[in-house]
Amino acid sequence: MIEDEELGLKVSESPLETLWETVRKQSLEQVRSLEDSLVVQKAILEMAERKMAEFEVPVKDPEKSA
Repeated sequence: MIEDEELGLKVSESPLETLWETVRKQSLEQVRSLEDSLVVQKAILEMAERKMAEFEVPVKDPEKSA
């Protein structure tokens, strides 16, 4: 990748480099999105476990029973 410091532009040296840069950016964006989703899902799980505790229902961990 060639960078023009005056203009602040980056220019690919080849179409293949452009392709892989696009793949990298999309993958990074997807990982960030999945990390955000994981935080939300963990919060929902904790809330569900608290609600089940109100009913005195034992919470079974499916990973431990396998």
